[in-house]
Amino acid sequence: MKYKDDELEKSRKIIKDFLKANDLTMREFIDIHNDAFPDSPMSPQNATNKLHRYSFRFVEVVRIANLLGYDIAFIPLETNKYNIFTRNKDEIIQEIRKIVPDASLSYLEKMNKRELIQIYRYEISKGENKK
Repeated sequence: MKYKDDELEKSRKIIKDFLKANDLTMREFIDIHNDAFPDSPMSPQNATNKLHRYSFRFVEVVRIANLLGYDIAFIPLETNKYNIFTRNKDEIIQEIRKIVPDASLSYLEKMNKRELIQIYRYEISKGENKK
């Protein structure tokens, strides 16, 4: 199966946005990775090449997620309320205020994107636990 260029670019952007949302550079992530997996270290050049060639293996993507405290899940696109990493700060604030209408706008605007994503995910999980 041949992938379209935009599909490949989207996969690269997801990884880059995910690291950015967690306030990490690729170098910082590599240090975390190498501390956790000393038997299979990754060099900055190797990681950059994998990112540009779209050649991260699935197990490597799972490692990235797990090292940062996340899990991988397959969610139907039409119900993908977790795809928050690709949104900008203002869009995340809007999503939070849909869930928590009385949330202070000035308070939310002082937060960085990572903090907003954590609040969003927490509020979503609270709503799902009520069901």
